Amino acid sequence: MLSFSVDGATKKTYEKIRQGSNFEVVAKGIRDLIEERKKRKSPLQVHLAMVVQNDNVAELLDLIKLGESLRVDKVNPTPIVEYDLPGNKKFLLDKYKKELKKVVDQYLVAKNQ
Repeated sequence: MLSFSVDGATKKTYEKIRQGSNFEVVAKGIRDLIEERKKRKSPLQVHLAMVVQNDNVAELLDLIKLGESLRVDKVNPTPIVEYDLPGNKKFLLDKYKKELKKVVDQYLVAKNQ
């Protein structure tokens, strides 16, 4: 299994969080890997990972769509874990439960059409 940490489903968010990275280069690398896997009939699993945080929580549905367009096997969003250290901002997924439910519902409706 090979997992790519993208932390943003759009170029703007990805490059903001992963400073110095290039969204298009990463997406092309994943596409090329998937194509090579297909040619070789490899059982390699390819996943996308996102550490869900304030800057990208609104992109969860876009992350799923990105994963589908790249033809990865699985998309793994994981909430950020921030320790209670001075200067750390709190990220509580509870704040986003309503938004997350909406995103999941939209995805399920779209998949069933």
